[in-house]
Amino acid sequence: MGKGSREILMKASPHILFWQKGMQGLASPLNRSFYEGSGISPSGSEDGGGWVRAGQSGRDEAVIRVCGNCSTAFDVALWLEERGLFSDWDSVLAESQSAGVGQYGRHWISPLGNLHLVWKLPGFFSEVKGLPLMLGAALTEVLRQKGVPLLLKWPNDLILEERKVGGMLIRSRPDCVLAGMGINLVSAPSDREIRKNSTIAATSLNEKGFFFHPLDLWVDIMGDVRVFLSKSIEKISDYGLMTGSTHWLWRKGQAVMVFSSGGLTEGLSFPAVLIGPAGDGGLRLLSEKGEIIFYSGSIGPA
Repeated sequence: MGKGSREILMKASPHILFWQKGMQGLASPLNRSFYEGSGISPSGSEDGGGWVRAGQSGRDEAVIRVCGNCSTAFDVALWLEERGLFSDWDSVLAESQSAGVGQYGRHWISPLGNLHLVWKLPGFFSEVKGLPLMLGAALTEVLRQKGVPLLLKWPNDLILEERKVGGMLIRSRPDCVLAGMGINLVSAPSDREIRKNSTIAATSLNEKGFFFHPLDLWVDIMGDVRVFLSKSIEKISDYGLMTGSTHWLWRKGQAVMVFSSGGLTEGLSFPAVLIGPAGDGGLRLLSEKGEIIFYSGSIGPA
């Protein structure tokens, strides 16, 4: 694939649309209280589909579509995609989700005030090995520039002060990649709620003294994350994972406990030292048997 086909536009302001009408069975109308808490308000009239332009017209062709409560932002994104209303770099931001999904199909608690987002990446990203790690590195780097000292936990978790604050879920289709992202901005599940499904406790940015509105945050960082992905793509060969993008990797060079798929419930785990990411998105570990590359499962504190 030539360089031109990989080209990603530099940072520019996106267009924003509020779904004030919603659709029964798919998404509730966007609540006025949600956008009143942001710095963005409606600035146009409602179109035939119930969408209202908000904020100032952006210079970027990318569109952020904001809806009320839905089952998942993935459902809304797929509905838009099937109708030709979801272009590359467009995103769906949901006020809340009733059936959010995380890694391995686990329920993702998705209350009002947190970031619940699906972003459409161009189809060539389906060829990128280790895409969750690359996207996580982009989010980590950009949010660190905003003063939030995040770390990236393999394969797809965002960590703040040894607690999980977010994660990513990638769904590839023949012509595009849908990247789901969730960040605990105002609240996080309790230790009791996540104990069976997670190797690490959760927290929110608010609890640690960082305050963001989900819409304001995404409008602010979307362009920077896109630029980071552009630079990452240009620096890798054969779409192997750029190991330099994981500078902020959690527990790099330290002892961890490794859980294979199902390991949390089946007791399948072993200790190792985390070396770093492999070129194909796996995780290089030093175990009692020597260096191995780990692909499916999770890691936690030793």
